[in-house]
This record gives sequence, C-alpha cells and structure tokens, in this order.
Amino acid sequence: MHMTFLYIILAVNAATWLIMYFLIFRTPLLDVDEGDK
Repeated sequence: MHMTFLYIILAVNAATWLIMYFLIFRTPLLDVDEGDK
C-alpha cells in the first residue's frame, strides 16, 4: 500500500515538472520566433 502511494506521488510530481517545463520553455520559443519575424 505504502509503495503504491509513493509511486503515485512520484508520478504526480513528474507530471507537474513536465507541465512546468513546457509552460516555461515552450512559450519563450514561440515568442522569440514570432518576435524576430
């Protein structure tokens, strides 16, 4: 039970970091491409 709970926490944490990564790095790239041209 406890191991399953830990895996759930790790999965949620990983998903959160992936979302943060895309929100932070994806938007500036789009802004730079549109800003330069």
